[in-house]
Amino acid sequence: MKMNLTDEQLMLSLLKFVTGVSVQIQFVDLYGNNKPSQIFNTTTATEYHVFTQLKKKKTGNGKNFNRGIVGGGGSWKGIDNSKPVYDWKRSVIGSKKTFRFEENNHVWIMKEYRLCDKAQNALIQSGRIQEEFVDGL
Repeated sequence: MKMNLTDEQLMLSLLKFVTGVSVQIQFVDLYGNNKPSQIFNTTTATEYHVFTQLKKKKTGNGKNFNRGIVGGGGSWKGIDNSKPVYDWKRSVIGSKKTFRFEENNHVWIMKEYRLCDKAQNALIQSGRIQEEFVDGL
């Protein structure tokens, strides 16, 4: 799905999605059983906006996530540090980080957008969300 969205618009779509408001971005399990070429049925350089659910690793402090494909199909590797995403008031509303997945002769690049911890925790404590989702493209 080709859309020209700003970082702030992507974060607002993510916020709507996690709180149950309908949005035009679909849910896809990027960290499930299928490689990106199987999910999107292509290896051409096309831009997609999707939501996916993060999967926590069993060890550690709960801040680490498993971005591997189930069954050993590969893993999304971080290629930069998280960068803050600001709203129009210059308040931090989330972060974005770039990931890479190599598959045969194709490299997939994903920019992962996450809500900031403060917003995430407030939504969890208020019972509006229970799981952690991200917007990937």
